[in-house]
Amino acid sequence: MRVLLAAFPKASHYFPLVPLAWALRARGHSVRVASSPALAGLVLGSGLPWVSCGEDVDTRALWRGFDVLGGTDAEPGAHTRERRARAMTMFAAVGEAMTPDLLDFARHWRPDLVVHEPRAYAGLVAAEVLKVPLVRQLWGTDYTAGRWDEEGPFLAPLLAAHGLDPAGVDPLGVATVDPCPPSLRLSGGPAAAAAVRRLPTAHVPYNGAGEVPDWLRLPPRRPRVCVTWGTSTRSAARAPEPVVRIAEALAGLGAELVLAVPAGRAPEGLPPGTRVAESMPLHLLLPSCAAVVHQGGAGTTLAASAAGVPQLVFPATVDGEENAGGVVASGAGLRLDTAAVDDGVRVAEAVRRLLAEPAFARSAGLLREEVRALPSPAETAGLLERLVTHPG
Repeated sequence: MRVLLAAFPKASHYFPLVPLAWALRARGHSVRVASSPALAGLVLGSGLPWVSCGEDVDTRALWRGFDVLGGTDAEPGAHTRERRARAMTMFAAVGEAMTPDLLDFARHWRPDLVVHEPRAYAGLVAAEVLKVPLVRQLWGTDYTAGRWDEEGPFLAPLLAAHGLDPAGVDPLGVATVDPCPPSLRLSGGPAAAAAVRRLPTAHVPYNGAGEVPDWLRLPPRRPRVCVTWGTSTRSAARAPEPVVRIAEALAGLGAELVLAVPAGRAPEGLPPGTRVAESMPLHLLLPSCAAVVHQGGAGTTLAASAAGVPQLVFPATVDGEENAGGVVASGAGLRLDTAAVDDGVRVAEAVRRLLAEPAFARSAGLLREEVRALPSPAETAGLLERLVTHPG
């Protein structure tokens, strides 16, 4: 079987595809990963075959002049609508840049199955044009399932350019690989979300390759707290370095602070004794932690859930709000508004509770067991084989 994977060119969108891609390869299937040139290093670093499609889009330019956090809306919901419109404009622009090359490759390679994460719209177009089964691989909560009526018009020019009508396109595909444990899945929601054919799959954290340092080989002498702001929303807070503000707030707790930041982003002016881990995969670090503080990204939320670590979430995006809500509802953590990054007293009190109240650790452990109880990526790969060979 030939499987074509398509991803929006960001680590947070691509990394969730890797465990399933390797599971497919381990079962003897051919896999190709397609995206914009910017993703080449991450794909090659994961050991998977790479297909470059189109040119990179300056996505930052599409957000200039827009305050992600926003202030008081002139009219209710205006900021949210503008944020969604800019996001969809960005996703559509990347899709338009990727699609011609992706289609050329797909026509030549003739995949049996297309797997894409929900914002890789070039994969959707390729599957529709070539009449190949399409499978969605979620990175977190399925908050996009019921939004086609709202989001489809932004993609109309891309679809029309390839002879497709938004009304005739099925954005949900034939199945959805869902890595969320039951406690973190959206409850209820639009009818479209309820109609999704889900393939629940255990989240196997993949955050890239990394070296295990000497200090991580031994149990910490004090409770270890990881502070991270992810790879996609590190500038979402008004504070220029949210991790610095959080580290300052936690300096008096008597915990071992580890700041997990991207390469080259080591901040200055940290409290004494704060450890900085550049480009350390979270799946190496989190199992040794007693708590993690983060921005609500799906990758961090699910990695912490898989490790059974209590979480303090500052949701910085729409899906971040969903992730934070699930963490709080499960009892595995707490939530603070992103603006509270600057309120050191509230931040310290929240982390103090995570470390001191056993209920958070117990609930985080239950969340970890939920993850482990789900089918493995290897089992899901077997289901995808059956889906292609026996579509009924």
